[in-house]
Amino acid sequence: MADSGNIMNQDLEQFLDRLMKEKFVEGSVTDEFVKESKDELRPLLLKKINLSLFEALSFTDREQFSHLVDTNATDSDLQQFFTDHIPHSIQIISQAMLSFRQAYIG
Repeated sequence: MADSGNIMNQDLEQFLDRLMKEKFVEGSVTDEFVKESKDELRPLLLKKINLSLFEALSFTDREQFSHLVDTNATDSDLQQFFTDHIPHSIQIISQAMLSFRQAYIG
């Protein structure tokens, strides 16, 4: 069975690849430029997604999440926390990605 973190990372990479194809005409930028752009966008996208998920948590859940972060929980543990505490987390992630796309592409 695939690790959900790996699936999420694959989804993010595919999303960033599509973003590059939408933003730039093929052949108009170098592969190195695309790689650098993706490297710069990836943490911004993750921040957007994480903030959207955090905002969807109740006050009590936010405190529990902060405790997990303070105890150096793994990314997988944090992802599982969101899944367990936000029934519609996939929709929130999708909306965050669409919002990010709209801001980047224009």
